[in-house]
Formats: sequence, C-alpha cells, structure tokens
Amino acid sequence: ETAWADAAEPEDQDALKMIQEAKTAIELLLQDREGYARMQKPFADGKWIQEQTGLDIEEIGPLKEWLFYLQVDENLQSLEEVKAKLKS
Repeated sequence: ETAWADAAEPEDQDALKMIQEAKTAIELLLQDREGYARMQKPFADGKWIQEQTGLDIEEIGPLKEWLFYLQVDENLQSLEEVKAKLKS
C-alpha cells in the first residue's frame, strides 16, 4: 500500500490520506460487531408489528420497511425506540 502512496503526485497525497482515514474508520466500525449486527437487521419483526398494530400479515411489509429505515436513519438503539416511532 505505501509503495503506491509514496509514488503519488503531491496533489494526490491529500486524497490518499483521506482514503486511508476512511479505511481506518470503516475498520473500526466493523470491529464493533454488535453494533454492525444491530444495523443489519430490524428490531421490529413482522409478528411484533402485527401484535402492536393489529394489521393483517399481508399489510405489514411496507410498515416493517419504514420502521427499519427509521432505525438506520435515526440510529435507533432499541425496540422501545422503534415502538415510540410507531406510536408517533
């Protein structure tokens, strides 16, 4: 890695530094396996949504997608936070 970085033009050094910083940040995030796993799956599954809303199972898909979007977009950390969004 460093060989190509050493050979880079001076104006490329800033870009290479930014790439390396991003790579390091991503590696640190991926080391937080619990956090990474939490972000990959919704807290609210279909059965839970059905219990909370009384909707038929066929109607739950779009709501589940929306709740998962909110979970990721707003960095929700628990099912209770998802529940609060559902109630709002």
